[in-house]
Amino acid sequence: MARSAKLTSIDAVREMAAAFAKFGDEAAAALDDLDINVRRAIEWIEHDRKQYWEMELRRAWEQLAEARSELEKALLYRKVADYTPSCREERVRVEKAKRRVEVAEEVNRALPGWAHRIDHAVRELDGVEGLLADWLREQLPRAMGVLKQMSISLEAYAASRPAARTSTAGAAAPESESDAPVKATDEEGNNEEPNDENLGSPLAGGEAPSGDERPERG
Repeated sequence: MARSAKLTSIDAVREMAAAFAKFGDEAAAALDDLDINVRRAIEWIEHDRKQYWEMELRRAWEQLAEARSELEKALLYRKVADYTPSCREERVRVEKAKRRVEVAEEVNRALPGWAHRIDHAVRELDGVEGLLADWLREQLPRAMGVLKQMSISLEAYAASRPAARTSTAGAAAPESESDAPVKATDEEGNNEEPNDENLGSPLAGGEAPSGDERPERG
């Protein structure tokens, strides 16, 4: 049994296809940007930060050595007899230099762990990114093709409906013989229009006159 579609807007299919195309372009651009940013992050952790904190550790050791030398000089030149100067400022510099060395050493120890965690996260990201890339490469073109064929079919369907209605209206006929006009036939087979004399006039009792009986005309 043929079924008819409730067609409201063919433009909706075109708009969906356009939205899919826009999404594909934006998703592909986002994947490219993501790859660039991921490579930058890996380069920053594994090379830039590694070199920076190695250099920072060397500078911290140098500052610590300089601070200790200044403290020793202050203790030597300021000592009078049995009096030992406090050299408070020099001691503060030494403590700051020690703290800087500790921080640099801590970061240098942590860098390999950070690089390992980033590598693990990047591998997981590559898996998800690969799924999206495969969908954009394979499934999206299929979806676009289906939408295009759907639009063509709907346009052809919409174009055929007015012609079908016109053809049906031109071939319309009475549904039954009772709908056609009734004509009487005389004894020779000729058609004649029915009139009151042929059909008779109804009486009060509801019966038509028979034979030569005719109602009197007053």
